[in-house]
Amino acid sequence: MFKIIVSLAGIQFLQAAVQVFKMKFVALMLGPDGLGVISLINQFVQLVIQVSTLALPWVATRFMAVAHSHGPESFERKVRVFFRGILYLSLTGMAIAAIMIWKFDYLLATGFQTYRFLALISVSMVVPVALKGFLLSVFSTAGKYRFSAITMFWNAAIGAGAMLAGAYFSGLHGFFIAQAVVEYLTVAFCLARLASELGVKKLTGKVDIFKELKALEGSLELIIYGSLLYFLAPSALMAVRYSLLKAGGEQLVGVYQAVHGLAIYITFALGQATSLYLDPILKRDIPLEEKLAISNQYLRKISLIIGALMAWVVVFPEFFLQLLYSKAFLSGAGFLFAFMLIEAINLISGVYIGVLVGQSWYRTHFVLGLIVHVSIGLLSLFIAPMWGIWGIALAFAVGAVATIAIIYARLFWHCGNFISRKEILVPSFMVFFLGAAGFYISGFNQFASRFSDSLPVRFFLILIFLITNWLMLSTDEKRIFFGFCRSVFKRRQEVKQA
Repeated sequence: MFKIIVSLAGIQFLQAAVQVFKMKFVALMLGPDGLGVISLINQFVQLVIQVSTLALPWVATRFMAVAHSHGPESFERKVRVFFRGILYLSLTGMAIAAIMIWKFDYLLATGFQTYRFLALISVSMVVPVALKGFLLSVFSTAGKYRFSAITMFWNAAIGAGAMLAGAYFSGLHGFFIAQAVVEYLTVAFCLARLASELGVKKLTGKVDIFKELKALEGSLELIIYGSLLYFLAPSALMAVRYSLLKAGGEQLVGVYQAVHGLAIYITFALGQATSLYLDPILKRDIPLEEKLAISNQYLRKISLIIGALMAWVVVFPEFFLQLLYSKAFLSGAGFLFAFMLIEAINLISGVYIGVLVGQSWYRTHFVLGLIVHVSIGLLSLFIAPMWGIWGIALAFAVGAVATIAIIYARLFWHCGNFISRKEILVPSFMVFFLGAAGFYISGFNQFASRFSDSLPVRFFLILIFLITNWLMLSTDEKRIFFGFCRSVFKRRQEVKQA
């Protein structure tokens, strides 16, 4: 498991690095205002996708995982049904959104009407983005984790180059046009590889989508709950950005996007590894005890990795914001640790959300999403005008803590104590260190002249973290670490000799 996680996470870290590289140059070319506009419009596109597709991309993974274990014919039929359904729904959503933007722009929020034409360009991505996510999940469900990860990397890498070129020559318009073109090309590539990689040769033909979906046990309930969650999640994030837009304009949205985006980029790799590797396993017909054992083991390993990465950013927030963006974003250094902590907690809870879905506990998942997303959206609208980005951080913190509390209560009620003290030690230490060290370091951010004076303290904190992390490693994990170091050293020697 550890090797698979490291392999997938390694590819996803490269993808995250590409995204950071892209946003670095976007920040330099377009500034906080431009980054804020991109964040606002991309979130609008995600809202259209998630509302229009009725959660079918998410529902599909549940039934395709079961169909794959029943043979290639069953799997191919399910792929065909869900592909057609997502295609038709996303086309409908794209058309409605385009009409609303072009003919009924007065329905849009104040401040968003300025970017009507940019939004219209971006809405053209609704179909390819929806299909891309579905097709990559098809490969992952069939065990082609590496293919999905590599395809996502090249999509990000080629897209970054195209979008930066577009932004350089034509500003925001060029950025969004390039983004749309790359998404269409990625979908075309995935469709071409379906036959060679999985043997899925036919996506056309007569299919009664409604009849097929109705025949799937629990599909209607899953679609209803999933659709509501797919609406609530992007709506809450849209409320976050809109509240900041009203409170401080595009610049404040841009600073927020930089800070929260940096935290998301770091957790992105392991979040994707969870989606590609763990979630398909948890959706199979295996006992709950086995799912929990796999999840507990997985949680420990990703906690070791994510803690080692986040610690540096939490202790040196000014350095990373300036390195990955520019000096214009340094105002966000004081609360970067808060979003790091929030995303770390979300990563932990994300491991067990797969268990809820795999057990068909859709009502629990729905209640969880309802409480979390509504609290984030409403708190953002009321608190952001007073506290700015700190108010947004508080809203997300409430959502993160509520998520992990509800998941623990549901699993504890069903099967008792499902995780040992030894298994919870690593993620608990990670959360404690990120919160304590981040809060302490945030005091230095108020005084830019004290950065050099605080360097010894910062490095001392990192040293404590690394020593503690090393002591928590098992013998096998230390052996794997040393084996990895030896292989890297051996390759370097071979390169020198060549």
